Amino acid sequence: MGKFATFLIGGVVGIAAGLLLSPRSGAENRAMLNEVINEKSANITIPPAVQEKADQFATAAATTSTKAINTVIDKGQEVYRGASAKVQSVAPVANQVFESGDDLREKIDAARERIATQVAKNAEAVHDAAVDKIPGAVDAVSGATQTAKEAATNAKEAAVTAATAAKDAATNAVSSVAQKVSKSQDEAQEVAQDEAKSEEE
Repeated sequence: MGKFATFLIGGVVGIAAGLLLSPRSGAENRAMLNEVINEKSANITIPPAVQEKADQFATAAATTSTKAINTVIDKGQEVYRGASAKVQSVAPVANQVFESGDDLREKIDAARERIATQVAKNAEAVHDAAVDKIPGAVDAVSGATQTAKEAATNAKEAAVTAATAAKDAATNAVSSVAQKVSKSQDEAQEVAQDEAKSEEE
């Protein structure tokens, strides 16, 4: 750095320290600073070489900041596209989990209906046989019919419990997939931020 630049930096630091440590109010400091600047700016002439260097520095700073901003935007778009692709690749798996849960529920419902129908038929057949062969055993068969109906109800409740468990498993699988997608998005954003920081340095 040249002597003139060192002198300017020292002057700026001195002015800033004076303003911060001044016992005057902010309005008084601003008025005094404006007055001094107006007086001194009329007497200061900037050499053309210094003006040219300042212009070059400003142009270089603007170019560098524009490149950094464009790089960050490009990286952000890449991260967004990558995250979108991951979400789209996971979506069919989530749909398949939901569809398999629905298929499982339908199969369980159909099995429950078949079991209930078969139990009812068996109970009726036993009841009819008992009435035909042993008139005295009607009460016992009625009790067996009631037991069979209770068994059918228990089977139905077991099927409902199994369907609920299958639904919970599907929901947990989808939640796990969503968490993995969210984690991969967070990692991608951290990578983009780290790259942007390293480029700024």
